[in-house]
Amino acid sequence: MNTLKSLINISFFLIVFSITAQDMKEGFTYLETGKYAQAETFFNTILKDHPNNKTARLCYGRAIGLNGKAAEANVLFTGLLADYPNDFEVKLNYGESLLWNSNFKDAKVYYKGLVTENPKSFAALLGFANTLSNLKEYEDALIMVNKALDVSPGNPNAMVSKKYIYLGYAYQNQQAQNYDKAELLLTKNLELYGDDKDTLLNLANLYLIWNKLESAKAMYNRLAEQPEHKIIALNGLALVEHLNGKEKTALSISKEAYNSLNENTDKNISKQTTERYAQALIWNKKYKAAKNLIDTLIIENPNKNWVLALRATLNIYKSNFKKSLTDYNQILENDSTYF
Repeated sequence: MNTLKSLINISFFLIVFSITAQDMKEGFTYLETGKYAQAETFFNTILKDHPNNKTARLCYGRAIGLNGKAAEANVLFTGLLADYPNDFEVKLNYGESLLWNSNFKDAKVYYKGLVTENPKSFAALLGFANTLSNLKEYEDALIMVNKALDVSPGNPNAMVSKKYIYLGYAYQNQQAQNYDKAELLLTKNLELYGDDKDTLLNLANLYLIWNKLESAKAMYNRLAEQPEHKIIALNGLALVEHLNGKEKTALSISKEAYNSLNENTDKNISKQTTERYAQALIWNKKYKAAKNLIDTLIIENPNKNWVLALRATLNIYKSNFKKSLTDYNQILENDSTYF
């Protein structure tokens, strides 16, 4: 009789205190849509009433990890792994927490074990690929990301990873002056991703370093066909014309880009464009206009290295070397590593 009563009480406890996936649907949606702060709050509330719920713990760990609390997430998943040492989902999340903490060496060893345990796990294969990419082991990273795509063909997350693996691998070859190999890798990226902005810019930069100016120009022109990236392309085209000795054309292109700026323009693009326009004025010996622009920039951006460098360049062109040295010394005082 006592045993029966105990069973009834236990059953009642489970009915009252269990929580289903349906109850956590709102939190899942927050995670899926990138609303990590809301997900963190949601699952933290769940855990106050159900501290041992594995799913809630997993989701809370993901929420805080993706919301910038990588170290806390790793501690949480370490605890989960101790409680569920054979749970593959827990293992995957622990592995991902190593990536969030940039602990790539440990992640490499860990993901190698996960892939051995389950060679068809998409998450394990992609995590391993991203780990190897961060370690700049691009050849092996490509092998792993391709295995992930074999498991889940066309998966958008894997395709994004593959794109950046190719970009990283190409840059590594560019740094080693293996320009042919870098070009091959970037061209492959264009085949896979069309006229991707990052790939076109990397190719254009490669051609500039390689002194293939017409090829660089072709890449910038392809980018200019995309209205949202036209200003960036014009900045590149102005530089190409300058390197070709066509200063008036460079100024004309740079002025078009500069006049296209508005309050909605990305701040970095606005800075890059203003900088290029000031340079173009200097290249064309329009020193008064360049000085007026730089003086305004100095007021708006006091002691910023990029503005000081512009003023130093202007003074070099005007043979005011003492003034130029003053600015360069100030830049080095601001940042001793400034090239």
